[in-house]
Amino acid sequence: MRRALLIAIAILLATAALHAQCADVAGIVGQLDAARMKQTVDKLVSFGTRHTLSDTTSDTRGIGAARRWIFDELSRVAAASNARMTVAYQSSMQQAARTKNVPVEMINVVATIRGTADPDRIYIATGHYDSINSDVMNATLDAPGADDDASGVAVIMEVARVLSQHPLEATVMLVAVQGEEQGLLGSRGLAEEAAAKKWNVEGMITNDIVGGTVGGEGDVDNRTIRIFSANPKGAGEGSARHW
Repeated sequence: MRRALLIAIAILLATAALHAQCADVAGIVGQLDAARMKQTVDKLVSFGTRHTLSDTTSDTRGIGAARRWIFDELSRVAAASNARMTVAYQSSMQQAARTKNVPVEMINVVATIRGTADPDRIYIATGHYDSINSDVMNATLDAPGADDDASGVAVIMEVARVLSQHPLEATVMLVAVQGEEQGLLGSRGLAEEAAAKKWNVEGMITNDIVGGTVGGEGDVDNRTIRIFSANPKGAGEGSARHW
């Protein structure tokens, strides 16, 4: 997982124009804490299920408890950020087949580190905090979702902790999104708000299932990072690749 986090934070540092020389970036990367990320994954798993349609009122189980924990943890980071970072909920009503075609409120947790020189220039990193099990419509059975995608949420929370301690020229938004397993619904709501408010989004990366090195057949590969992208403008369908 640390390898994936290094790539995520390196992209953000480069694109958000950190007020530092390259030598300083290495020191910032050294502040990343793999043990803290593992603790985040374990905590998210402990909520039993984070299915989008699961309990929202319990303090110990379901997506509501997980969401409030993420918000509280990021709020603690914000409180220690010298006012660089703020945390808020962002919500929208969305529906799809996996919400039984009923509108459901999708609530994202958004940590924003405001840029100091060009705050209207925005870079976004996300991970989804919802989970499902093999019975995709069952919102009560356990769905630990350690890989998919507590790992990605751990990445964006650790990036928030580290970057909030450093001035950035551009704004960075680190978002735990809901409803990915129902069809990217929370991300859709975030994109709708970005379009409506005409955000100047210059880059975005999502972290989904990061840090795993052992395949289903037991094969180990700890030297490859898979990166998926839409095709470049004007390119043919064969141009999208992963590495």
